[in-house]
Amino acid sequence: MPRTAPRVRLRATREPLLYGGVALTFAPIGVLVAMVNPEPGGWAFALAVAIFSAVLAMGWAFAVSTRRWWLLLPLNVIPFVAPAHLFGSLDRLGVLDAGYGYDRPTRLVILAVMVVVLTSAGFVLTILHIRRNERRGERIRVEFEMAARVHRDLVPAVDLRDGPAEVLAVSVPSAEMGGDLVDVVPGATHTDVVLADVSGHGVHAGIAMALLKGAIRAELRRGPGLGELAQALNAVLEGSLRPGMFATFAAVRVHADRRVEHVLAGHPPIFVIGRDGAVRDLENAHLPLGVSATERMTEGVWTARPGDLLVLYTDGLTEVTGPGGRQLGIGGLRAIVAARAGEPLAALRDAVFDAVRAHGPQLDDQTLVLVRLR
Repeated sequence: MPRTAPRVRLRATREPLLYGGVALTFAPIGVLVAMVNPEPGGWAFALAVAIFSAVLAMGWAFAVSTRRWWLLLPLNVIPFVAPAHLFGSLDRLGVLDAGYGYDRPTRLVILAVMVVVLTSAGFVLTILHIRRNERRGERIRVEFEMAARVHRDLVPAVDLRDGPAEVLAVSVPSAEMGGDLVDVVPGATHTDVVLADVSGHGVHAGIAMALLKGAIRAELRRGPGLGELAQALNAVLEGSLRPGMFATFAAVRVHADRRVEHVLAGHPPIFVIGRDGAVRDLENAHLPLGVSATERMTEGVWTARPGDLLVLYTDGLTEVTGPGGRQLGIGGLRAIVAARAGEPLAALRDAVFDAVRAHGPQLDDQTLVLVRLR
């Protein structure tokens, strides 16, 4: 399922150090205005202009950090309109008279001290903000690394050479924790291969994927048919996922006598490629897991031949989009695997991912499972 990047907005109440640093860094501009007048202003006048400069600076910081671009227009107009009215009113009230009693050199010294103090305070708050964000960034980095390790543990690459089929699987997440799940469970008389794609990305998808893997392993211990397995997983997810989330599901069971069961729930078709190169699709017949508790899941049963290749995948491979806006599509992926189906599974896997990457950038989790009957 396509990844959607969340919009992150900073809020003033959550970034006091940032806005305090910006305010105090730009406040000296007002003091400098008082200093360069032919007759240097008093400290009250300098303080009033400094506060005005600080408020404008915080407005700019707030507009940019929260992407409220419409605020830029009034912020550009205010410096040309407000000072005459604001400072004229304060002057008539006598608020700005404080500090004019000192001689010119003393006023300049007071203003210079104000510049140093305000600039230093702004620098200190800015450094504190940077250090706090560095600590926050380090925590996030560690959490991302942990999420990536958890994902690797939950969805390891598969290279199974024992049993009635050779299985090769790889999942490449588009984020630290993806929503694709691959699991291969060998048994005494058969091998189960399951593939699921949880909608979304990140922590929510990762938790749902971990829940699904645990449920799959628990259900398989009971020895159900694949339709019964999908039915049980649907019941688990239907009451466990966030609103709007779901999981597509594909599973095959290969028996020692080459009898094959399969079930699809909202998943792209499974390709079956014979040794003669003929390709047929095992089509989906059910809603995704977690959508409807009343959906009845059933499996298909058929007999394979030695050398038959089964190809399972997630839509992260087929929905890769090229520069012209054209997706690779199910047909494009089918053509790639059909052309190289006779090669060793590792070579076929590499050919598929090379072709997909050449077609366009990765935007979603990409998982490929290859099953060759013995």
